[in-house]
Amino acid sequence: MSTEASGGTGVPAIALRTSPHGVAMARMRAVLSAPGQPQSVRLLAQHGTEDPAIALLDAWALVCDVVSFYTERIAEEGFLATARHRRSLRELARTVGYELRPGVAAQTYLAFTVEDAPGAPATVLVPAGLPVQSIPGQDMLPQTFETAAELTAQAAWNAIPAVDALPQVLRARDKVIWLRGSGHGLNAGDGVLVVGAERAELAERPGGPQPGDADANRWDFRIVQAVSEQTIRSGGWTRLTITPGIGFAFGDDMIAHRDVQVFVLRRRAHLFGMTAPDVAMLQGRPEAEGVEWDKFEIDVEQRELELDGDHTSLQPRTWLVLEQNDNRRLYSIKTVYADGLKKYGLSGRITRVTVDTKLGLGEFHRRQALVHADARPLPAELRPRTEPVGGDELELAATEPPLPTGRLVLVTGETVGGAETNVEPAVVKACTVSGTTMTVKLTKPLRGSYAAATVRVLGNAVAASHGETINQVLGSGDSRTAFATYRLRRAPLTFLRTSTASGVTDTLEVRVDGVRWRAVESFTDANPDDRVYVLRTADNGEVAVEFGDGVHGARPPTGEENITARYRVGIGRDGEVAAGALALLTQRPLSIRDVSNPADTLDWAPPEEIDQARTNAPMHARTLGRAVSVGDHEDFARGFAGVGHARADLVWDGRRHILAVTVLGVDGRPVSDGLLADLRTALEAARDPVTTLALLPAQVIEYGARVRVAADPAYEPGAVHQAVADTLDRRLGPGWASFASAVTAAAVLVMVHDVPGVRACTMPELAPITHPTSQRLLLAQSARWLENGTLAPAEVLSLARDHLNIEEMP
Repeated sequence: MSTEASGGTGVPAIALRTSPHGVAMARMRAVLSAPGQPQSVRLLAQHGTEDPAIALLDAWALVCDVVSFYTERIAEEGFLATARHRRSLRELARTVGYELRPGVAAQTYLAFTVEDAPGAPATVLVPAGLPVQSIPGQDMLPQTFETAAELTAQAAWNAIPAVDALPQVLRARDKVIWLRGSGHGLNAGDGVLVVGAERAELAERPGGPQPGDADANRWDFRIVQAVSEQTIRSGGWTRLTITPGIGFAFGDDMIAHRDVQVFVLRRRAHLFGMTAPDVAMLQGRPEAEGVEWDKFEIDVEQRELELDGDHTSLQPRTWLVLEQNDNRRLYSIKTVYADGLKKYGLSGRITRVTVDTKLGLGEFHRRQALVHADARPLPAELRPRTEPVGGDELELAATEPPLPTGRLVLVTGETVGGAETNVEPAVVKACTVSGTTMTVKLTKPLRGSYAAATVRVLGNAVAASHGETINQVLGSGDSRTAFATYRLRRAPLTFLRTSTASGVTDTLEVRVDGVRWRAVESFTDANPDDRVYVLRTADNGEVAVEFGDGVHGARPPTGEENITARYRVGIGRDGEVAAGALALLTQRPLSIRDVSNPADTLDWAPPEEIDQARTNAPMHARTLGRAVSVGDHEDFARGFAGVGHARADLVWDGRRHILAVTVLGVDGRPVSDGLLADLRTALEAARDPVTTLALLPAQVIEYGARVRVAADPAYEPGAVHQAVADTLDRRLGPGWASFASAVTAAAVLVMVHDVPGVRACTMPELAPITHPTSQRLLLAQSARWLENGTLAPAEVLSLARDHLNIEEMP
């Protein structure tokens, strides 16, 4: 038996000549039957295994089979592309200086709510490392997250609302008036008055407005055409539609500008004598005797109006409008009192009203004039903010104290054009208070645009990471032992994201006699007195601490339980917690009411899989910690902890080249700004800064698929459909998609047809979710410069499982 192996990291299989039982037996019989052998020996080659000689050869053939099997396995474990065991891959990767990635702990942001009841402290100190547990779902375990920094929380910063209302400025031709609140009792047909300080000041002047006073016409009286009450998160609003628009009567330049107020004139009245009989019809008749007809007109000089009926709601210094046909005049009531009157052949109760001016009174006739009175102010100072909240500046309700510079906050709100609630972390750059509002400048613009009424800024926010702190006595030091090893009691060890080339750092602190020792990758460069140790991670996740031998690294001194460790446990997918699930405070600081994570946890990554290691280890050997070429940038980013896929493109913007690196998270999840920032820091330290670098989150194009299958009668149709869905999700889902690739209906057809139990299937129909039109070919583009002057990231095609429709063929 002989072995001949050849291969490398880029070869999926090795060329190896093995000798299984049948091959070994055939070879030995061939030697016996060779022409140079005696005839008796050649005849022996034809005997069966019942012959003792042939039985002996058969036994040795079995030995060859066993040896061949293990020889082949050993040979496969010697090459990166064919190794099957994690330990083999780990040792092979270490030969090129690459360590399998241990995984990354999930990150999140916690928002604390401070008790705001009377007597409660307004300021609360939340310590770093405060544990918060999740409320587990079914078949899940609670997970612990710990705050990453100390937090000074204020009750005033619990949930700061954005300014959702702006000063309402009524301009010419406006046909909409907004009122704060609802339930104002307005209906279509009611009259509203828009008047400002210009006309109000004239009313206070002796004699009121005079001919030639232009400001006397700076008002508008309109009839409400429609009333719409709108209820949103911040309260109610009422929308009044009027006609014609503001300024229609006296011109666009004759509208109120200063201290504009809106009133509803709730009462309509007539002048006394409107129903009086015509004097011409009564001439010569007894009932006409003694009737006074000489003052049927309005008393202009006395500026007095006689309103028919008793109107107790009218008050001095309020407004009334006289209307006759298309003529309208505004007056301010000076005096008002109830009276009785008998003239014009009528008698009854009246209300005597004197007004501020006699201007225009003579234009109204007692029989035709209509009085609009009982003016009630409406809350029209503000209007709802329809402009979206976004960018790097926020208008918020003022707080005491204001938000300090450098403060981490969480901006929450419903995105414009959709009902989903989004959460974005931001950092305060500056905060300026002006009256009841404050302007908050952020260090960078928000990604989204939000409906102002839904925006809340959570000012008591702090970053947190997955992992529970453990304090352990590792053991007693013995200076006689070389390379002493101590195991951690709990696993898996938490690794946090960082801006180093690997993207992770461990949370282990080892102290000997109270002195902290530092971790190194190996003892090769360690001096005899260096207080260092090496972290050893087993394939099952167990972690051990190994000290030096006194030549390469110091030995820990002899002592009784003098080696201690402080570390955290928890990593990877276990930290995937939904929004709102982190709500249990195992240690509740005084005056903290509750805590929550407004968004899902992010940036977690599982320990590196075997297939990932086969790809990443050679990339590490190619880059050697440097990024020079475009491919180096892609390899560097792909090997960064928390990154699932990466692509680098050299893009020309018309003036210069931009090296665009597009990244996608593990399992096709989006990457956070924090991960991008750490990756940028690591890349900038490893590259030549001559070329402009742009780091972009991937643009995922989700699409759906529809296919009909005919299941084999021997299979359960439901099970076949499920197998088809699982196959497509596994091969086309977000975790397996690649940048700038294509998906064809024919390729999907082959995938479906190869599923066991599928006898036949139709040509699949593919359609992007945003443009649901059936297509045979879907394309994803690389990073590119757009005509609008922006850099677009590389695209990824991802099959959306909830848009996968599998039907049975008729």
